[in-house]
Amino acid sequence: MSEQETQPDNQTTQPVKKKKTCRKILCVGSAVIFVPVLGFVTALSFDSGQRALFNSPIKCSDSLSIEQVSGGLQDGLVLENLRFQTTGVDVALPKTRLQLNWRVYYRRYYC
Repeated sequence: MSEQETQPDNQTTQPVKKKKTCRKILCVGSAVIFVPVLGFVTALSFDSGQRALFNSPIKCSDSLSIEQVSGGLQDGLVLENLRFQTTGVDVALPKTRLQLNWRVYYRRYYC
């Protein structure tokens, strides 16, 4: 009788292990997605984070350069000495203001 009792116990532990493995994979997968999104949203909530997110792709670009960025997206980003150079195009702006109006995106038209 003792042999028969141990066999059902072994069978019940394998599905539980499979469920635990699936739970671990789901938790790790959701953390891999959630942590970068949380970091991006946190960076967007501060002016310094917005400037850092704005400057990082510009540093990788050879044709676009901005000397200084100040302000934030809600108040308006002020870009000083913006220069864009490519074949046949040379644009130099001493001072530019970039401001996003979120209501425009909801209405789907541009001012």
